[in-house]
Amino acid sequence: MIRNSLRWHDMPSDCGPHKTVYNRCVRWNRQDVFGPIFSSLTARAGEPDIV
Repeated sequence: MIRNSLRWHDMPSDCGPHKTVYNRCVRWNRQDVFGPIFSSLTARAGEPDIV
């Protein structure tokens, strides 16, 4: 079976319980925490060499 991405149950134990990590990611997504981070990272990267 092919799986895409990381399943919540496969998170490293250092991150805490998988349900806590999931809830935190959902809450941060609703608060648009990731948008500015990704925008900043893509702005620093510049134009891609290959599309």
